[in-house]
Amino acid sequence: MRHRDGPGSRVQALAESEDPRTIKLADICSRDVTSLSPESSVGEAVKLMRDKAVRRLPVLENGKPVGTVSIRDLAVRRDPDSALADISAAPANN
Repeated sequence: MRHRDGPGSRVQALAESEDPRTIKLADICSRDVTSLSPESSVGEAVKLMRDKAVRRLPVLENGKPVGTVSIRDLAVRRDPDSALADISAAPANN
């Protein structure tokens, strides 16, 4: 299988009848990953998410992952009364 990159690539791999039990993450993961540092601002995270059209960004310190910031985190932090914050903070439907 060739490497896929870009929006929908993971869904595309599964839609093409490739067995999710045997597909390797290396074959479908994003290669051009944008990250933030713990010292980055919320504004920087929002801008990167908009510019890169992503919903999550890894947070790296000295090249090692220390967390992930999500659009949910930002919605709740920036505008706790927004519809997105309400939806994001709600418990999952199981």
